[in-house]
Amino acid sequence: MTSNTDQRLRELVSALETVCPIRNMTLRLNPHSMKLDTTLVLEAPGQAAALSRLRVQYADLLGECRVVNPLPWNEVLRCMSSLDFPLLERLIADDLKRVAHEISTSQGDDPVYAVFLWLDPHGSQLDYRVSCEHGFQQALRKAQSESTAYGTHSGYRIEQLRYKGYQTFSFSGSTEVHGQLAAAEKALDGLHDRFDGAALNHLSREVAQITIDVCVSAISGASEILRKRMLTTPDFAAFLQLHDETDLTEFRIARRTVPDGLLRRIMGNYYRDFLTGTSQAD
Repeated sequence: MTSNTDQRLRELVSALETVCPIRNMTLRLNPHSMKLDTTLVLEAPGQAAALSRLRVQYADLLGECRVVNPLPWNEVLRCMSSLDFPLLERLIADDLKRVAHEISTSQGDDPVYAVFLWLDPHGSQLDYRVSCEHGFQQALRKAQSESTAYGTHSGYRIEQLRYKGYQTFSFSGSTEVHGQLAAAEKALDGLHDRFDGAALNHLSREVAQITIDVCVSAISGASEILRKRMLTTPDFAAFLQLHDETDLTEFRIARRTVPDGLLRRIMGNYYRDFLTGTSQAD
């Protein structure tokens, strides 16, 4: 690419910004045509005419130019209302009571130390996982016999196995819960062909965050019931775990369902950097 072409590309980008805010466009230099492919969200009158003039002026540099509709608020509201969040919270609470009943009849004298609500907020999947103390100790002895990574001083590895790698029981979310989660996904899928991907991604993240908040609220409300209906350890805790998330994100969520002092005691090695402030967790 010559310096003159490079300069004209810069001028083209600047000209495009006069037509459409940078937040409403995506730009990609096509490696085959060496032209700039664009996707733009046009919201104001006159933008289309201005874009047409640029397409003539920069015909040698402007490649595929895709114009998409902004996501109107009525579509946002329709998508958000497709998921009844108060109903979802009640259904999850009912599920947790069901899980507690199932465990109380099958755990014997093996106390529960953790209940996990596992959520894929973008995949309409929700499960409940229960971990019992005696079962974990057996799994830990097996891991220690197979690997030196679980030595006496490897608190991180042990906590990783205890709270992320081991479960005694697993239960699927009810049909009603999955139906509520699927409703929002279906509403989002119905918008993909008509609206801008960036706007849809933002809406999808908003729906996911509200779903996470609902799950956290359901866990917090059911924690005492879980303790009363099951045989539990003194350090029993209930968590929300997310599919394919970072430790920092999970730590922030854990702080919403587990008291800070308890979290420090049971996962101090695993979340050491965040708990001691060497990472920005707050």
